[in-house]
Amino acid sequence: MAEKLNDKPGPSDDLIQSFYAEVAKATRAKDEAVGSLRAILKRAKGAGVAPSMLTGMIADKKREPEDVRLELLNRLRGLAFVNMPMTQEDLFGTNLTPQLSPKIRAQADRLDVEAAGYQAGLDGRAADENPHDAGSEFHQLWHSHWAEGAARDGSAAGEDAEEEPDDAEPAPTVVKASSRKRRSPPGVMGHA
Repeated sequence: MAEKLNDKPGPSDDLIQSFYAEVAKATRAKDEAVGSLRAILKRAKGAGVAPSMLTGMIADKKREPEDVRLELLNRLRGLAFVNMPMTQEDLFGTNLTPQLSPKIRAQADRLDVEAAGYQAGLDGRAADENPHDAGSEFHQLWHSHWAEGAARDGSAAGEDAEEEPDDAEPAPTVVKASSRKRRSPPGVMGHA
């Protein structure tokens, strides 16, 4: 049992203060990141890029392609019920395939590799699941972001679990996010 500095039930005041300090620091970092994100979205809007499209792209990247397809199908079907039918020509009369310069395509490909490696680490997958050729730039990029994700997750394959002393207070319970594989459909950002 952990040393108690007073007769209060539950965790010690020191433990509470320690977690408070961690949460306060993380909250400040989150607030700064949210401010930066808002500034980027404001710049995008000023340049004519819909912020909702960008945030939707980030959210959809984490989903299964079939789930996104069904959501779009249901949305289009619902529009027909309220006298706003959309035809394929209405939706796809223009080429929606991104026409990126080689420089921007390379950046997009790198971003996809980074995101895939990070997600693999978060999901607790093994480093040897790296899909890129050993020694290649993408192999190294995927692995470095896998390590970041694994460090965030704390339960990556091969990581030694530290044993708590018998008198240690239990750590707060952490619920791990789904380990479902997330992937981009062929033809979307980084896939040939």
